[in-house]
Amino acid sequence: MGLASALLALSGVAWQAATVRVGSWAARGLRTPLRPAQASEVTTVDRMGRRLGVERSIDAVGAALGPVLALLFLTFLEVRTVILLAVLPAVAAVAVSARANRRRAAQPGGNPTRPDLDVLQPDAVWQLPSLRSRIDQLRRGRLGRFLLGVAIYETANIAAVLPLLRATKLLPAGAGPFSQLQLVALLYIGYQLSAAVCASWAGALADRIGTGPIIAGGATCLLTAYVGFALAGTNELLLLAVCFVLAGLPPVPWTRPSTPASAGWPRRRSAGRRSAPSPLCRVAVGRSQR
Repeated sequence: MGLASALLALSGVAWQAATVRVGSWAARGLRTPLRPAQASEVTTVDRMGRRLGVERSIDAVGAALGPVLALLFLTFLEVRTVILLAVLPAVAAVAVSARANRRRAAQPGGNPTRPDLDVLQPDAVWQLPSLRSRIDQLRRGRLGRFLLGVAIYETANIAAVLPLLRATKLLPAGAGPFSQLQLVALLYIGYQLSAAVCASWAGALADRIGTGPIIAGGATCLLTAYVGFALAGTNELLLLAVCFVLAGLPPVPWTRPSTPASAGWPRRRSAGRRSAPSPLCRVAVGRSQR
């Protein structure tokens, strides 16, 4: 993602910027499933929403810090230079992660492989389902119906860049001492802070009442925000700010660990013992798995 930031700053035409953004989102998609899987390892079922909500809040706060710095830098730097500076945090994160991995590997017994992911053990006998059987299980099971609902939900959940583009059109000259770019950065900060405040609270609430009402409430907030974006007029800064806050409120669907029986996936057998199922087996989505 740091490489994508550098290439975005160096891109000169629209197709180059679009290609870089596609690569950046692909990298983000590769890392996203790891957190629910890790959370399912260390968190009980009744506290999964709170755990993932706190992680989402931390992500949102971090995402808000970037625009805050950009808001300051835009006062005396060009946009291309500010984008190029985004490489520095990514490089620092890679360096810190690499150093931590080396330390862990240097410790006695360090860098252990999780039993359910260790495919290199000589005594391990795997029973892997075929692709067709996996598709059939998803199509007939409750998880497949839930994933269909998630797909419809995410189809309506447009990327934040579209409301930001809408704001640039409705605020052509900025407002007060702030330029257009600075106002857009402020709106995005409000969007992320709204998500940070809501996520941990909504996650704890989902543990108590279930994820269904939370997702329904989030969809209502999104619909209200998008209607507001469509109806907002030129220089209506207050209405835009309210819409960005509403768009940041909806939490994402949380994952919950399930039993192997409810997940329906085969397990690995090793000599003399039976290990836990893989993360794909342990992660069930929503309370619909109960």
